[in-house]
Amino acid sequence: ALQKEPMVTWHPAGGLDDRFCLVLVHKTEATAEVPLAKVHLIWLVANIPGASQDFNAMVNPFCLGLAGNHDAVSKGVSVVDYEGPCESGTVVVTLFKEHP
Repeated sequence: ALQKEPMVTWHPAGGLDDRFCLVLVHKTEATAEVPLAKVHLIWLVANIPGASQDFNAMVNPFCLGLAGNHDAVSKGVSVVDYEGPCESGTVVVTLFKEHP
């Protein structure tokens, strides 16, 4: 199981005022012993900034800002601190665009 927050990247989208929300859940499948699938929230980060005109973007025209690089998530607000997944199951990563 991962003990440190994973690095999550995505293709930059949106404008300077756009914000994103990252949700990671750990899902276990139903079995004969446990007939219900379970979903456990393992990380929730809100207010992640979208594309920006930071120094790198000015120096490198191919840099599209924060969204899409490893620093973007760290600039958001951790609503649920990263717990890490359990031994078995699947981690589901979902990224939402927040609306004002």
